[in-house]
Amino acid sequence: MLNTFLERFNLARERTLYVGDSIFDMQVSKNAGVDFVVAKWGALPNVDFKNAKYQAKIPNDIVGIVQ
Repeated sequence: MLNTFLERFNLARERTLYVGDSIFDMQVSKNAGVDFVVAKWGALPNVDFKNAKYQAKIPNDIVGIVQ
């Protein structure tokens, strides 16, 4: 689904972030070749997100990531 979205809107993978709070979101991001931002405020505390490129503790952290 993410690949379809990227193609439909002509988005560059290297300039796109996928924000999510589950291991499945991280897998979708990886499969699409898009950097992943884990939304820690909604994620389960015992899930290992060490492979996430970015960690956002609060929504405003995403602003700093995209700048």
